[in-house]
Amino acid sequence: MHSSKISGLSLLGAISVMACDALEPGDVPQALTQAALSYLISSDPVFTFDGLQDDQYQEEDAGSGLPSFVPPGALHKAMVDTLWPGNYDRLRTRRRITDVQLSFTVDSINDDTAYVTITHSLTGNFTVAGFNDSAGVWVLVDSISKSFSLSTNRRARFIAGGSATDSSEGWRLDALTALTGMAGAKIDVGGITVTDSLGIVLSLTGFDPVDHFFNRDNLPTFKAHQNFDLFVSVVRTGPEFPVGPGEIVGVYRGGRHGTTRYAVRRNLHDRGVAPDEVAGDNIYSRTLTVGPYTANIRPFRMFIDVVDVNSMLVASEEFAMGFIGIPYRISE
Repeated sequence: MHSSKISGLSLLGAISVMACDALEPGDVPQALTQAALSYLISSDPVFTFDGLQDDQYQEEDAGSGLPSFVPPGALHKAMVDTLWPGNYDRLRTRRRITDVQLSFTVDSINDDTAYVTITHSLTGNFTVAGFNDSAGVWVLVDSISKSFSLSTNRRARFIAGGSATDSSEGWRLDALTALTGMAGAKIDVGGITVTDSLGIVLSLTGFDPVDHFFNRDNLPTFKAHQNFDLFVSVVRTGPEFPVGPGEIVGVYRGGRHGTTRYAVRRNLHDRGVAPDEVAGDNIYSRTLTVGPYTANIRPFRMFIDVVDVNSMLVASEEFAMGFIGIPYRISE
């Protein structure tokens, strides 16, 4: 068992690797060992969850997106009038991750290429809290919390190259897929599309995201400070909350500008307000702005989740959530 750190969280490696043919000493590549794979995964920022943890409650209201505007039928009204009675000025959410565990298997390998399935198991708590305004200060009045266990998967392609004497034993990451996962079995991300003024930047729809590989050296790239529209479709296999929106759809963006941590979280909406085209069609969207350019070459990460409201409010129901993560870069 191998352990290391990701974003201050425990990373435990319960690792199984397929056997490969023995290579002569000094050959490049050397055998792709457990230690080499663990090093390659834990040391590359494209695999981290930095930015997903909420240090504080989100600044936006759940279900609205504008602190001063709670539309009729929003999550705020639904929760206040039904399962969680109270008269709260604001309802805001927070996610706390308590543990991250890593496991991986080598799907196929030859002398110069290996395909690996990487699984992360995340556990933690998702909380919705009610705040009231007390002389201009937001005071926490009450909250409800649900624990979750989320299993995510992605595939990665490693190729021979580089030094055979370093910790990677002559291998390097060549490409990887999006990160996908579900908690429960009633809601999931159906697809995502990103557009800017020139057209489609990224589209993962109509097929399994784990079949689409992003080249490690040519990740989706956004220009610093540019605006882009993000569209997320929601797929349901279970009943929806009967009042207001049936899900909370959020996007997290994390990374580092030099040595400064960068983490932004926003809600997406299905209200028929641009860029959303049709209200209530389970396609959520929002116009977002890319952060500043950094000379540091570490990639950024965009995490999107859809949280089922009914599973959040009903104590006896298992918490349900769909999840997808995409690595990206910011250019000048």
